[in-house]
Amino acid sequence: MSTILQRQKKLLSIKNLTIRLRTRHGDIFPVQNVTCQIDEHELISIVGESGSGKSVFALSLARLLPEKRVHINANEINFLNYNLMNLPKRDWLKIRGAMISYVFQDSLVALNPHLTVGYQLTEPLKIHYKYSPEKLRQTAIDFLKAVQIPDPELQMKRYPHQLSGGMRQRVAIAMALISRPKLLIADEPTTALDATLQAQILNLFKKLHHEKPFTMIIITHDLSLVTGLCHRVWIMYAGKILETAPVPRLFHRPLHPYTYALLSLRKNMGSRKRLQSLPGNPPDLKIPLERCPFAERCPYTVKECYEEPISPKEMEPDHFTTCRRIINREIELSV
Repeated sequence: MSTILQRQKKLLSIKNLTIRLRTRHGDIFPVQNVTCQIDEHELISIVGESGSGKSVFALSLARLLPEKRVHINANEINFLNYNLMNLPKRDWLKIRGAMISYVFQDSLVALNPHLTVGYQLTEPLKIHYKYSPEKLRQTAIDFLKAVQIPDPELQMKRYPHQLSGGMRQRVAIAMALISRPKLLIADEPTTALDATLQAQILNLFKKLHHEKPFTMIIITHDLSLVTGLCHRVWIMYAGKILETAPVPRLFHRPLHPYTYALLSLRKNMGSRKRLQSLPGNPPDLKIPLERCPFAERCPYTVKECYEEPISPKEMEPDHFTTCRRIINREIELSV
């Protein structure tokens, strides 16, 4: 599969998204001033360490964050012909599950233990479409076959606890895809699985996308998962997107020190070298930052990194970075 798509119709456009989350320790800003765009049928990966804001960003797109604790502010969040910033609740009922679907990290949380697989698979179709009982059943069986569940007629009658972890995750993927959404968000979909099952699930996404193309955002902290699957990568840290690039270009020539650090860690995995952690600590998310959030931990930091606001600049075709020292061509990174 080619890792660079020709530009398609724009599916999602976001400008200056900031999310404030109320916690018992005070307000924090897990997503800060994010601007991005996704085209139809693209496979996008958001990569960053735990706490970088990846999941909060993705949950906000489907309005799955607790309303009483979250304030979402943006100049624009456009999805197809919908303005998601001013969308009435009745329209969200039409979009969520039908046009935007979500695959959660833990399939035991995503699936109701008291309901059969068949009931949970057909529920989205009952809500969004007026299918006959026979068509509901046959569609569910077809999607279980599509995600390579053996003996799907039997699995329809089973409960989640009767399935293995890999089969539960496949069922969760089938549930998310059964309504044929325009956008599928997969949040760390392989974290709870062993290496063999991880590879199977990623190959499954590739196969399903090849057969019936859809747009997907896959969230991960593991750069190795995006090779061979995604078209573009967004590197996220402390609530900000620091670099975006087509997959081959990012691995060949990273244009942000944080990306370089992630790639260096991946390169040393499995070797006898001691893994080096980044010095310092992430910034305090209680205060939104205009400047680079990686400045305290970056070996290339200069005074301006602490003082001046950052904004993405295209350095190569479709390859953007926010590192001012890279933009000014003062440093160069090589893997």
